[in-house]
Amino acid sequence: MAEAADAAVAEAFARSYTPDPLIPEAIAAIRGPLDSVLRRHGLLIENAIATAIELSGNAEVMVQVAVPISQAALDLCAANGPEKTRVLTLPVGSAVVKTALIDIVSYYPETGRLIAASVKRGGGAQGGSAARQDRLDLRAAGMILRGMLTSAGRTVSSVEVIVIDYYGRSGIIAGQVIEGVDLDAFFGTPIVGFVDAMTERMADAVSQRVQEHLVTLMKSTAATSENAPPPSPGRKREQGQVVPLRAPAPSLPSLAQCLAPLPLRTQGRRMSAVGA
Repeated sequence: MAEAADAAVAEAFARSYTPDPLIPEAIAAIRGPLDSVLRRHGLLIENAIATAIELSGNAEVMVQVAVPISQAALDLCAANGPEKTRVLTLPVGSAVVKTALIDIVSYYPETGRLIAASVKRGGGAQGGSAARQDRLDLRAAGMILRGMLTSAGRTVSSVEVIVIDYYGRSGIIAGQVIEGVDLDAFFGTPIVGFVDAMTERMADAVSQRVQEHLVTLMKSTAATSENAPPPSPGRKREQGQVVPLRAPAPSLPSLAQCLAPLPLRTQGRRMSAVGA
């Protein structure tokens, strides 16, 4: 994970980003990589959680599992609550309408516990119809995963479909949502310390890169100030004030004065009906 964190930061700052006319290039060289680092950090959180679960030695773990979703599975999830669908088993079937990408699938052979998890970094709102559809896909994937393991001769005693909202504040309230602070208790193995160690290493690398860019930005700003052009010849400074040299323009008539020649509006007059 340490190598992955270092590589993520290096790649984010090595990329070239599309310039923005409102943002100076020196500032964009910081903003672009920071946006990229946040996205990469979310993927690393997912990998760190999966690695910590696997290191416990109690579970088989897979990440980014593509599960074919049938229309029957989606219809069942739409018509029934999570408490009902978590005990159902469905085959993959032939009427596959989409593929759901499940972030983490962990299976505990000794107990038959099966967990399908969607991982969100958190820290920002992630609601709306797309989020609701993702939760439906997750529930449908749980039923199909149970069917696939059962067909292969594995015992599945329970299926849990969860959303891991690591930093919270994602706005997701439906279904089973597990925040980062509760992961150790939920999975029964140390996870948070593993993720936080990766995050701390990544934060140190980001801080160092940003400081280097800020030094470059300050030097560039100082050089620009020294080479700034003199004040415009059309103005002069007197006692700290900017005073126009040109004589003030004569005052112009107001809108009411401009429209004064128009006849007064007849009170009570109504528009004649068309064709009357």
